[in-house]
Amino acid sequence: MCNENIVGIWRLVRIAWDVSGGIRPIDSMPLPCGSSTEALLAAVRDLPEGIHTHIMMEPAPGRADPAHITAMIAEAGRFPEAVIIGCGAKARGLAASAERLCLRLETGMHLADPRSPYRIFPLPPLRRFAAKRRRRGLRHTELLTHLMWGGVPIHTVTLPGRVATGGTPMFFRHIGLLLRRLAPWPYPRLCDGLSVKPPDWRHPIRLFRTMLAEHTSPLDLAIAAFTGVFMGALPLIACHTVAILYVTTRFRLNRAMAVAAQNLCAPPVVPVLCVEVGYFLRHGSWLTEVSRQTMLRELHQRLLEWLLGSLIVGPVLGLITAGATLVIARALARWFRENRAQTRINDRRRGNRLGFLSFEVALRLFGRRGAYGLLRMVALYYLLFDPLVRRLALPYLSRRFPDHTGWRRVVDLYRLIYSQGTSLVDRYRMMSTPQVFTQGVANYATVRPLVEDRANGFILLVSHVGNWQALMLALQRMNRGITLLMRPEENPVTRARLRFQDSAQPFRFVSPDTPMGGVIELTRRFREGDIIAIMGDRAYAAATLPVEFMGAPAQFPCGPFQLAAAWECPVVPMFAAKTGVDAYTVDMAGIIRVERAGDRRENLRCAMQAYASRLQEFAERHPYQVYLFEDVWRPATVRNSSSRPATPAAN
Repeated sequence: MCNENIVGIWRLVRIAWDVSGGIRPIDSMPLPCGSSTEALLAAVRDLPEGIHTHIMMEPAPGRADPAHITAMIAEAGRFPEAVIIGCGAKARGLAASAERLCLRLETGMHLADPRSPYRIFPLPPLRRFAAKRRRRGLRHTELLTHLMWGGVPIHTVTLPGRVATGGTPMFFRHIGLLLRRLAPWPYPRLCDGLSVKPPDWRHPIRLFRTMLAEHTSPLDLAIAAFTGVFMGALPLIACHTVAILYVTTRFRLNRAMAVAAQNLCAPPVVPVLCVEVGYFLRHGSWLTEVSRQTMLRELHQRLLEWLLGSLIVGPVLGLITAGATLVIARALARWFRENRAQTRINDRRRGNRLGFLSFEVALRLFGRRGAYGLLRMVALYYLLFDPLVRRLALPYLSRRFPDHTGWRRVVDLYRLIYSQGTSLVDRYRMMSTPQVFTQGVANYATVRPLVEDRANGFILLVSHVGNWQALMLALQRMNRGITLLMRPEENPVTRARLRFQDSAQPFRFVSPDTPMGGVIELTRRFREGDIIAIMGDRAYAAATLPVEFMGAPAQFPCGPFQLAAAWECPVVPMFAAKTGVDAYTVDMAGIIRVERAGDRRENLRCAMQAYASRLQEFAERHPYQVYLFEDVWRPATVRNSSSRPATPAAN
């Protein structure tokens, strides 16, 4: 047993790329010193250099998961200079929350599972720390704190389930660490380079913007507000702001929030209240006499009473302020997330009567080539004068063409904008003269049994790729009831010209703005045997799960797959690609089923990964027909797949 009741063993490993191109430990050996941190440091001091690169902690034999160890080693191979921690489910309880809070104040890092037995340490900084450390009784969490202070980066790997065991809280040790954090002298560096860039005092405006933007999560703001109010209540005469700036800088809190919160303790209300409470603690009665004797000649006693009273008034008022700040910050964060999602929806309200009329005239007078010629100039205009289009398109292009820079990236942007314009022109032509197009359907045999089974519906997963109208024509040929989850087009000109939700079309529409996101109406239509078409690549404000897409984790909506699991039906991805001047191919990209046995979240992720892989294959074949226009690789802030089925809208 180690000091924190974590049953585990230490192993020395040498991590490198093997000949097959994967990351693995090319050799390893158990460390014959037990599992305590002190035994580890003692053994590290005696290790010869140049043989092993890392030391890994894992649970005792029979309790370790090989998949967890593989994920940890892969992360250590990508970040060889960092400490790797495998974090499981968030530990519950007051003790675990208090320990996470102390660790956050000490290092500025949030760990959901700080007692995890899965850890990998690089040996060089560990050797330097072992050479300097002489105190006994060090624990694993303390070791993490000291390494973080020494500039060693820490990376976490999310592991399914709960991997840590219970342990004795180390509150007194955290008090010592917090006091050391407040000490004005720096901590010795354990690795090369600075992990945190120091503030640049030569640019006050830039520094002030940094202070406003750093550590702005609701919990960080609440802790900063508590710190500001508590220190504002203390008798730090004429130095409140300086002291608050120092403490918040050392504890990595939002300095602007703490300085603003201390104004609640401005004289005379809070100082007088502190003096009254302190006087009551000393004498058992309230101070009712305000005179030269009590205020000037007994000033030293008033300062003592102010200090005693602030130790009670400050925490109480700080907790009230922190609670109010937490509630308001969470509400504002939720509002901003929804507002950003709605802004991204409204940003697509492009197009006016003159623009559509110009393309209609070009089509009638000069045909398709004339409309395409006008489109080249319009695409150039968007490339030069629409920064939002460039900003939304770059995340996809930078991953699809990572080696393209400079003018090649500009050409990619232009070709993507032009390709989307051609799909809009072709969409309009398909509405009026669909017979001029040649349309083929690939892999239809795989989904024919689903289409012919009119008693049961299925989910058709469409994406912002290719031509939407070509998909509509293919769906119309299925001769089935089809319901589309689709947000109404907010641009009236676009709605009128492209006939969105036209009653003449053989489709039924459900808006995600209806109660429960349209799930109730979709379920009714599905029970009637309809095919349900949902967009699967953009989430907006819906719940997401991370899947691998183009070499990086991307956030895709899990709503369609949650519905598929609830309805026990398959999911069929469908793409329409322009394969010729007047030719389109609609690809039925296989059948995806969501497993019901086992871990629900992992089953959803596996099904979503299958869709992401098919979408990536389409992007490799037709790179300029993927109109994602959203940074799906940006990490989600607060997303929970266990919430109600959140269905993304098709626009």
